[in-house]
Amino acid sequence: MLTKIKLPTNISSNYILIKNNKFLILTKSVNSQYILIPNFIKCTKVEDSLHFTCLDLTRVDAFKTFSSTLSNWFACFTKPIIKKLILKGLGLKATLLNDNKTLELKLGFSHIITIDIPKQLILDINKNTISVCGFSLVEVGDFLYRLRSLKFPNAYKGKGIWYKNEIRTFKSVKKT
Repeated sequence: MLTKIKLPTNISSNYILIKNNKFLILTKSVNSQYILIPNFIKCTKVEDSLHFTCLDLTRVDAFKTFSSTLSNWFACFTKPIIKKLILKGLGLKATLLNDNKTLELKLGFSHIITIDIPKQLILDINKNTISVCGFSLVEVGDFLYRLRSLKFPNAYKGKGIWYKNEIRTFKSVKKT
């Protein structure tokens, strides 16, 4: 069984052996990813694609899982992940400083919060919307969660930092 995965142009690949373990090293600008290739899979590089061959026919299901996981991982590098946060409430404001290396947030506290932006992410601010762009779903999600944890949405009025298209039901105010 043979699977072909086309390498994106911005990724370089190397193949090494360490103590009978086969590793595929994929490098994109600063980031490197090490992928352990199981012993029953043979990997070859042909021009701009990787060819994976299953050597043990009893492990075809594991081979299919490995190849689909790897192809999904490569799909992340061809199309960037863009997620958005919305600042709802009076006085909530975000600005970029130092050539887009630092994010400054005014969240209604007595102080201004500054957060360093990871090198892998690109931020864009338009009025009350923060757009985060990156190639790793984990890095984008972690950064958004870090921002959102500074001011979670209020359960009664809805003020705070929201994901775009997030739907929440509000608690009703007690009437006497």
